[in-house]
Amino acid sequence: MSKKRKFGKCNLCLKENWLCKSHIYPKAFVNHLRDKKVDNIFLVLSDIILKKSKQDGPKEYLLCEKCETHIKLYEDYYKEFFIDKKNISLKQIENGLIHISGYNYKKLRLFLLSVLWRTSITSLENWHIELSTIDQELLRNAILNDIPGSYDFFPFYTFLIQIDGHNESSFFMNPFDSNVPIDNCVFMYIFGVLYMFSKTSINERFTQLNSLTREKWICNIKNIKEVPILLEKIKSINIDKS
Repeated sequence: MSKKRKFGKCNLCLKENWLCKSHIYPKAFVNHLRDKKVDNIFLVLSDIILKKSKQDGPKEYLLCEKCETHIKLYEDYYKEFFIDKKNISLKQIENGLIHISGYNYKKLRLFLLSVLWRTSITSLENWHIELSTIDQELLRNAILNDIPGSYDFFPFYTFLIQIDGHNESSFFMNPFDSNVPIDNCVFMYIFGVLYMFSKTSINERFTQLNSLTREKWICNIKNIKEVPILLEKIKSINIDKS
C-alpha cells in the first residue's frame, strides 16, 4: 500500500477521505512475476521479455485505507491459494479438465469480483473495462458487504494455460474485452489462469459454461497455442526478443 495520499471520495464506501494509490492488480502479484535477474522486467514467455520501465504495476487513487485493507483480505487469500498453494488440491479429470478443491468460495469469488470492479472504475489507459452503471453498482455493493453471490452472478469461465505441459504464470497483462466466443465478455490473465468474465451480472450463455460453484471448480487445461485470442494479445504488447 502506497504511503502517498490524495483527498477525495472513496470508490467503494463512497465517503470523503484520504485515498491510497490502489493497484488494479495486487502489488504482491506483480512482485512475484518480476524477473529476479533483471530488476522490474516482466517475463512473457521463456524467450520474450516485456519492455517496461521501473514500476510496481498499474495504480491510481481509488480507495480509502479502510477499504484498501478490506479488499486486501481477499488479495492475500488468492496469493495463498495460487502462489503459496496452501490447502489446494488439483485432480485432472477427463476431456482436458482439472478439478480444483480446497478453496474458500466466498474469499475466492470476492477477490475475482474486486478485480473486475477495479478495472471498471479505473481511468488508466488500457486498463479500463466499460461496465454499465447498474452493474458497477451491483459489484460495489457485493464487495462492500462481503456478498460473493451465486455462480450466475457475473459468471466466468476459466482456462489453466500451459506451455510444454507446464503452467504458464510468468506474466500478467491488461484486461481486454471481446465478443468472442460470447458477447459481452472480458478476459483477464492472472497467474496462469485466463478468466473469461461476463460484463453483465446475468448472462445465461455464461452459466451454461459455469466452472466455479461452492462445491467444485472445474477448469479447462489449454496449451497457450490453443488460445488464439491470448496469443494475439501477447503479440500486441511491446515486446523484445532476448
